[in-house]
Amino acid sequence: MVEKEFETQRLPDEFSEQVLQEVEVAHLIIDETADTKPPIVILRLKDKSQQWLPIWIGNPESVSISWGMQDEKPPRPITHDLLLNLLQAANANIQQIIVSDIREQTFIGKMVIDFNGTVKEIDCRPSDAIAIAVRAKHPILVAKKLTDQESLWKPQEELEEFLKRGKPFRDMTRLVEV
Repeated sequence: MVEKEFETQRLPDEFSEQVLQEVEVAHLIIDETADTKPPIVILRLKDKSQQWLPIWIGNPESVSISWGMQDEKPPRPITHDLLLNLLQAANANIQQIIVSDIREQTFIGKMVIDFNGTVKEIDCRPSDAIAIAVRAKHPILVAKKLTDQESLWKPQEELEEFLKRGKPFRDMTRLVEV
């Protein structure tokens, strides 16, 4: 199911503030060790600066995240701009942007949006949710069930090695034409 309407305007307990932790985009790199050289967004827990969560993403989303982080505006709206424009035109408000789960090594995202008093949970890719969050200057949250999985999070020493073998994505954005 793509969306789920909540019975009340109160968010369900599984997404309450006690089970969500705020993260920020710390790095956006290209994995130079992989054949396809995929982009990776690396999130950092705001209250634990030494813990890092790498998420492999697609090229279009990495460009969008990079432009959003640098407040760059393409000559024409890209998909994430369009979505934000549609939400604004519909008087809808983003309440939460959440990296909510991981299934079969794939992260799951959710956007909680208030459509004129009707709150809906929209299934999405975390990369799209992050691209929207950096554009809208909205916090990114991670479900506690993910923050509790230590195997997903990389310590500072491991991150430094990871960054050495990667290439900063901002160097690549100039090659992309819109």
